[in-house]
Amino acid sequence: MEGETVRQSSSCDELSRDSR
Repeated sequence: MEGETVRQSSSCDELSRDSR
């Protein structure tokens, strides 16, 4: 479960960086 949460956070960060 912890791994999943970390993966979700990473995905959001990646999308945010791409948007910038």
